[in-house]
Amino acid sequence: MSLYALVAGHRHRAAPPTTGQCLVCHRDMTAKCGDVLVWHWAHADRPEHCTSPYGESEWHLAWKERAIEGTQESTHPHRPRRADVSAPSGFAVEFQRSPLTAAQVRDRENDWDRRLVWVLD
Repeated sequence: MSLYALVAGHRHRAAPPTTGQCLVCHRDMTAKCGDVLVWHWAHADRPEHCTSPYGESEWHLAWKERAIEGTQESTHPHRPRRADVSAPSGFAVEFQRSPLTAAQVRDRENDWDRRLVWVLD
């Protein structure tokens, strides 16, 4: 689930009735705009190689929603990973609820040259 997708070549939040393309793999996405979860985008047919957020919890989406508009799910041309939120100072913010191995934590921190802030639940 993503907060943003490409619509007519520009990043857009999910809104009805909209279709867009994934920011990572450019495959079709559908806006999910119900009354229970934060409005978000979902792949129509998710390819295995796509690294966009998948299966994020309501907790995770709600934290991203609190960030300054446009800083969520941002990519960096020299980073292999997309940040949940990119701070103007260059730090990435990662919201994490599920368990990670020590190697996964190190990989994520190294992807951001150890300029990563964790918000854990």
